[in-house]
Amino acid sequence: MRESIATVALSGTLPDKLASAASTVVIPANYYEDVAAPLGLDDDEMAVLERLGLLYDRDTHGDFCHAYTQPFQDRFFFEVVERRNGYAGFGAANAAVRMAAQARDLLISI
Repeated sequence: MRESIATVALSGTLPDKLASAASTVVIPANYYEDVAAPLGLDDDEMAVLERLGLLYDRDTHGDFCHAYTQPFQDRFFFEVVERRNGYAGFGAANAAVRMAAQARDLLISI
């Protein structure tokens, strides 16, 4: 089960959240290499996304950044999102990355 939290500035919210011990899913480094070129993100943007462990998507309306907490009680997790300039989707392009990262993290914790 997923619960989403919207925020105005995810890059400010996420470090605060991490400080409060809600660990996020670890996104593999190759995700950032794979997403940079097709979406035209520069090195500075990619560095921020990778440092904070954010997933990124873009549509014709705007941008979308999101991160996920580690699951707790075996199935619940939070998604923290930031929509910019009218992004209309839900980050579906990143679902496979999120699920694989959560599965990997679960296997590591067993």
